[in-house]
Amino acid sequence: MKKIENLLSILNIPEAEKQGIIIEFEAQEEDLDVRGQIEDEKEIQNICDSYNRGNLCAWFCAKVTVKYRGYEEDDYLGGCSYSSFDEFLKTDNDYYLQMINDCIDQINKYIESENANIQKRWNIRRAKNLIKDYDLFIVPNLKMIAL
Repeated sequence: MKKIENLLSILNIPEAEKQGIIIEFEAQEEDLDVRGQIEDEKEIQNICDSYNRGNLCAWFCAKVTVKYRGYEEDDYLGGCSYSSFDEFLKTDNDYYLQMINDCIDQINKYIESENANIQKRWNIRRAKNLIKDYDLFIVPNLKMIAL
């Protein structure tokens, strides 16, 4: 299976989706206290006020999920504070793009491992076909010969 190319820009998301890559975003409630994450008291007050007025993007935990041909990977980022979710999703070369690429990197590791297993099985099958005419067989290791 072909590995997935990392996205160079969030503008590449529609093209990735045409290739069967599904990218999902979910804003989850943040368990972290604003005061433990931000030092500026004025900024803390602005975030809390905005959140209490119903602006959920003022303080949230971002979850990004990437799905591709049966593989699925999630990435989380806590302590997010934006004026809108669009600001988080449409700011190029920011956390959202990095989270997508981190998921893609992990899926590519799974694909690489699966490809190696397929190659190994194929090599064994090819070797069996080559020696079949000589009534030879493949043994997994030298301990098997001693039996």
